[in-house]
Amino acid sequence: MQYPTHIASGILIDNTARRIHPAWLRMLIVATLCYGAHGVLDGLDISVYDPRDLLLFNDSFWCFFQVVVAITTYWMLVVYWKKHMLAITFSLLPDLDWVMVWFLPKCFHIVIPFWKTPILHGNVMRLARSIPLFNTALEKLPDLRLTREAVLIEIALFILIMWLARKAAKIQVAAGPRSK
Repeated sequence: MQYPTHIASGILIDNTARRIHPAWLRMLIVATLCYGAHGVLDGLDISVYDPRDLLLFNDSFWCFFQVVVAITTYWMLVVYWKKHMLAITFSLLPDLDWVMVWFLPKCFHIVIPFWKTPILHGNVMRLARSIPLFNTALEKLPDLRLTREAVLIEIALFILIMWLARKAAKIQVAAGPRSK
């Protein structure tokens, strides 16, 4: 899944957990759920447009898609960072692996000796796949990673998650302050 979908899931989780107190417990729950949600969403990426080759500069569709993803990611960070910093950080944290394992060595010839394989991403994916029902469901999904039209599936999922996040925020406001 692309960054905007991960960010949207973090916002949804954060909005849903607004009334959890004490604050340290809320932060722990939000961080854990956001990190875990990354694994769930990336487990579903077999059914969305997600070519494994990250440098398809000769493919105009891929280039356009990546520009839209970058602009949307930037916009979401500008709009939501201040309010949802923790949730966004933990929603994106597993992808730090790709910076360490792929981007730094390939683009800058910098190799981190202890970080040669995806540690964070690998662990969150193992965690997600350890859920029997989820793993069984993943095995039934069609492989659409190279199908351009499958981008619509991720767009629909993104819109659904953002709609749920807005609903959760409104419910939290309507519920008022938590009673002691």
